[in-house]
Amino acid sequence: HKRMTVADLMDEASRFRPGIRYRHQNEGSAAFLDSIEGVEPDPSGGRGWKYRVNGQYGEVSFGIHPLQPGDHVFWSIEATQ
Repeated sequence: HKRMTVADLMDEASRFRPGIRYRHQNEGSAAFLDSIEGVEPDPSGGRGWKYRVNGQYGEVSFGIHPLQPGDHVFWSIEATQ
């Protein structure tokens, strides 16, 4: 929908059947993804969840990254530095 963010997409996906389960901290520009389907990267190991939209890494929090119709979002566990 208009003004949808990656976070909004995650919320919609969690309501789908069978929906995905995810957990995050904070909202908006401070939103941080903790887990997807119970998978939590070890932050002490310098790894975390990172997202890409249409193959490009997000440069802002997923809580505010805007989406356009047809965008593809991909999450992966990667080095955070």
